Amino acid sequence: MTLSGALENARIERDAIPVRNLYTRPAFWGAFFAHFVIAVANSMTFRFADLVIHLGGTEQSAGFVVSWGIVIALLCRIYLGQALDHYGLRVIWILTGVLFVIGTFGFAVAPNIVPSLYCARILYSVGLAGAITGTNLFIQNITPYQYRAEAIASMGSAGFLGVVLGPSLGDLIRWIFPGDAYYLALFLSTTVVTMIYLVTICCLSWGETHQVTVKSVSFFRLLKDHQPGMETLVALSMGLSYAIAQVFVTRFVNERQLGGLSPFFMAYAISAFIFRWVSREWTRRWGRPAMISIGLTAHLIAMAAFVFVNSSVALLLPATLLGFGFALLFPAVVSLITEAYPDANRGSGTNIALGSIELGTFLAAPIIGSVITWFDGRGYNEAFLVSAFWIASVLLFYLVMWSYRGPRRR
Repeated sequence: MTLSGALENARIERDAIPVRNLYTRPAFWGAFFAHFVIAVANSMTFRFADLVIHLGGTEQSAGFVVSWGIVIALLCRIYLGQALDHYGLRVIWILTGVLFVIGTFGFAVAPNIVPSLYCARILYSVGLAGAITGTNLFIQNITPYQYRAEAIASMGSAGFLGVVLGPSLGDLIRWIFPGDAYYLALFLSTTVVTMIYLVTICCLSWGETHQVTVKSVSFFRLLKDHQPGMETLVALSMGLSYAIAQVFVTRFVNERQLGGLSPFFMAYAISAFIFRWVSREWTRRWGRPAMISIGLTAHLIAMAAFVFVNSSVALLLPATLLGFGFALLFPAVVSLITEAYPDANRGSGTNIALGSIELGTFLAAPIIGSVITWFDGRGYNEAFLVSAFWIASVLLFYLVMWSYRGPRRR
């Protein structure tokens, strides 16, 4: 047996311990609540494209504002992973939490699109990147190796519960504060939610100790040596689906006069929540590549189904399919990418895994916005077809490569 094989067996034996009642541990439920609050705050900002239009912009400019926030967040991720590995979770988690709060407050008080709204979106995106990375890293740090995909899946359920509540709160605030006062009330409420999150993580990470590493590895060296190419392509496709769900569904619902956002995100979140819990052990039974293939297929059908939506009831089908797809894709992709990195660089691995999804959103948002704008602001069907073509291409490539490697479990 080679030395690397012996070390791998030793790691498996070390981690082959009972999960020790993960779901009864206060630390798990504290992280679960923090992730829930993140999702509530983030889903309350799904009206961001409406805010851009309110301030005099277009769908295309909404895509560019979102993309600028993401590209700066991606650049910050170059140092975020190294900072997590070097300084520990608590310091970086709280710092990005403060940026998260400031960004949401900036949405509330922004008088125009540039430069204030761009700055607010950048702070928000960097803070959100740190928030999601923090909760996913925290749960991996307290979970044995072979249960991490399941733990990430369980944590993700909190996110979907938050997606149920966030848009409903947004609709309620619109009913209480109609007219121009709506956006101020909405994003001030979102700021309060992010402050609750900040207090939660301060308590959750209290007393954390971290041994500072003497030598840090370059981000680009880690990327070159460890980043898996196939899973990266899947992560980019997930980012495209996020852009559709979180940015452009709002404008699509308004343009087609389909009513409020609550039914879509209710079906999306409930579907994801149910399948996330039901499927949390599937990865150990059938392997994560199978989960990725099924998840991509669900997203492909969802994009095609959007083309035929002509009522709020018809909108429930793509919402359910998107939720089902995300329930399978997120834990499989994040855990596979993270595990490709050494244990000492787990912060960097988690950070890069999530950054790969954000990169997909960054690349997709302006393209989707441009397609819609090209057809006089009504090109939603064309945008959905472009999205379906990309996902179908990635799915086909993934299946071919998986068959070439052999459908072994991972």
